[in-house]
Amino acid sequence: MLVLGVDPGLANFGWAAVELGRDTERVLAAGNLRTSPSSRKARVLASSDTARRARELRTGLAGALAGLRSDADPLVAVCAESMSYPRAAKAAHMLGVAWGIAVAEADVYGVPIAQASPQQVKATLTGRKDASKDDVLSALVERYGEVALASILSLPKTHREHPADALAAVVACLDHEAIQAVRRLVA
Repeated sequence: MLVLGVDPGLANFGWAAVELGRDTERVLAAGNLRTSPSSRKARVLASSDTARRARELRTGLAGALAGLRSDADPLVAVCAESMSYPRAAKAAHMLGVAWGIAVAEADVYGVPIAQASPQQVKATLTGRKDASKDDVLSALVERYGEVALASILSLPKTHREHPADALAAVVACLDHEAIQAVRRLVA
């Protein structure tokens, strides 16, 4: 069964696909979908530009999943770090749009969204609620190995944190009741 981890953001949308067995997990792929604001701001409404970027993210995520998902490997859940609320209204709006993409993806497949707080994600992987992004990535490398994380580690350093956060969300959500229920069915 397939679980999709997401780190929703309008500029950077991290994703990670993980195949789960009863007691196993294998990273299939991960990536970072990037969008940029229009360079023609004078002729493009901000709301239209945001909608364009959301469509780009949705298309990119659907394409990534299409290459991984099959009837034999159904998507059973979307895992995400729970939404934190930025101070600026514009940032909150953009984060909300990206979260809409994650919710829509779960809705397309009729699967639940499991969430873990940022502190739960860090504590699950490193044992510390105040761990850095580098600490989380190191813990993922230790858990899965560099070969399994090649799709993340091959990205430029500034683009790794988003797919790493998406994968970390999967790990933090493995105890979620929906994922546990499906794992019992695999037996």
